[in-house]
Amino acid sequence: ECPHKILFEALNATKDLYGEYKVKYTKAVTRKRALALLEEGKIINIHEAPTQQTWEKQAIVIPIPLRKGLLSYRLFLIKEKDFDRFYKLSSVEELKNYKAGLGRQWSVTKVMEALNFTIETGMNYEGLFGMLALGRFDYFPRGINEIFTEFESRHDIYPTMRIEPTKALYIPTPSYFFVSPKNKRLADRVKIGLDRIIENGLFDKLFLQYHGQHIKRANLSKRLIFKVDNSLL
Repeated sequence: ECPHKILFEALNATKDLYGEYKVKYTKAVTRKRALALLEEGKIINIHEAPTQQTWEKQAIVIPIPLRKGLLSYRLFLIKEKDFDRFYKLSSVEELKNYKAGLGRQWSVTKVMEALNFTIETGMNYEGLFGMLALGRFDYFPRGINEIFTEFESRHDIYPTMRIEPTKALYIPTPSYFFVSPKNKRLADRVKIGLDRIIENGLFDKLFLQYHGQHIKRANLSKRLIFKVDNSLL
């Protein structure tokens, strides 16, 4: 995962100032639980997530977009039978009449709700693919950095699922590192490290290594892109 690699390199780039480091991973938790643990600063002291005002208020935010805003461009997982419906779409207002499937605690869910998109939410990430297959919603919007791997690893399970080839939705959704308010020293270290690897070109190199092929496959220049504002930034 690109943000993990970026974190390691930011820490490596600051050994002269801060010394050695050790990284431990926790088990996966919900976004809400992650923020609570981050505030507490005992089990989690750094976490990468798409930004929300709540997170920026309750944790130390390092406002450097870790994927350069790539998650802002969303392609759609749909059912094969709906190709024609999506091909004929020509406006955001029309798209709002189609039902999107989203995770209940995701940042993008709050944004799309505020913009009056039609939404069906699920608590379970894996379950959302099954909900699409069952027709519980019309499309599952996924970041360019997510959709191709998700599709290829699940196509055998959901053979009618396809990546819609002509449209994209742009919602500004930067992902940042959030650090526990109990660990300002770590926040300072990561910020200095990020600045250093941006300056020496390593950040760009990692971005292209992890995402260059996804950007090519997304073929955004051939898609109609629906752009909306993120009022929650």
